[in-house]
Amino acid sequence: MYVLLRDNYVEDDSGTLRFDYSKEFLLWALNPPNAKIEWTLGIRESKSNELVGFGSGVPITMNSRGVDVPMALTNFLCLKKNIRQHKGLTPLILAEGIRRAEISDVLQLVFTSGKILPTPFASPMYWYRDLNPEKTLHIGYSAKPMHLSLEEYYCINHVPENIVIDLRPMTQADVPQVTILMNKQMRELYEFSVIFTEQDVSHWLLPRPDVVYSYVCCDGDQVTDMVSYYNLSSTVMGNDLYNNIKCAYAWYSFAKDNSAERTIQLFWDALVLAKRNGFDSFNATEVC
Repeated sequence: MYVLLRDNYVEDDSGTLRFDYSKEFLLWALNPPNAKIEWTLGIRESKSNELVGFGSGVPITMNSRGVDVPMALTNFLCLKKNIRQHKGLTPLILAEGIRRAEISDVLQLVFTSGKILPTPFASPMYWYRDLNPEKTLHIGYSAKPMHLSLEEYYCINHVPENIVIDLRPMTQADVPQVTILMNKQMRELYEFSVIFTEQDVSHWLLPRPDVVYSYVCCDGDQVTDMVSYYNLSSTVMGNDLYNNIKCAYAWYSFAKDNSAERTIQLFWDALVLAKRNGFDSFNATEVC
């Protein structure tokens, strides 16, 4: 599965960057609490037994306008490049995933796509912030505006040395409070959002080396803020100096009193922490 995704999954239009999910990341993403092994699907070539297609689903609970609904989160849908001319394979994987979910009384699937498929209920704006502009420019991940000199571009993308909010790595003892505060924010701010149990928070947010990074701020023994990001590197193809780029992707967060100003500072601090951890870029999506 790792090899199939590494060699055939999402890549940019120029064919120079391709997602490279680590084996540790895949184990994390595919084995949440209450994971159903039967929702993990593969297609193998009959003679060689090579894995040539894959799709997965994991159970989640979504709050949809005040109603908690069990759903399947579909991810990692991938076909080996040389069989993509068989147009029926992708619908086959999706249809089989739907069938298996329905057996478990889960009647809705949710997924993201880089292409417009009928019918999206939300679309995100994609943002990234250079943490290592010399590297990202060299591999073509970012582009310097023509009106800026190289020195000006580096200056614009400078990251402070120190954080402002007193953040520390999240621990197991923080899980109960983080669960309450995050669910509270989700229900108050979004019509459609994931709802977490304490087991979910432990799995998805407790720090894992080179996979997920989570930090909290406390006032005494009370958690007030949380910010997190995960590691999704990409393989760099055809470059004489670099073979990968390490990207941090914004994960879940909440700020004290849902303050917009505090949220901005949390993300400034996340940039500092990500740079300390050796990341080249910090990426986020803003749902519109």
